[in-house]
Amino acid sequence: MLEDRAEAELALGRHRELVGVLGVVVAEHPLRERTRAQLMLAFHRSGRQADALQVYHRGRAVLVEELGLEPGHVLRTLHTAILRDEPALRWANAGTRPAFEGSR
Repeated sequence: MLEDRAEAELALGRHRELVGVLGVVVAEHPLRERTRAQLMLAFHRSGRQADALQVYHRGRAVLVEELGLEPGHVLRTLHTAILRDEPALRWANAGTRPAFEGSR
């Protein structure tokens, strides 16, 4: 599945490379929260916090408008962590698991 592959790519530190692919998937499937969280994390780890936050706010708007629901726990937690620039979001060195696994 695409999300599993993206998870592996994020674990390998390929954040910048994922931004484009995940952006397309989020545009095509705006209600997929896991993919949206992965895009937010890829943006954040690429030094693009404003873009990561914008992805959250657009997703929240879609969820509220389309389904009448707020984002799930993972998206809300990730949003807060990005706002706080929490160290857990940083990419761990190759060969180790990322400190933040909230995109699952």
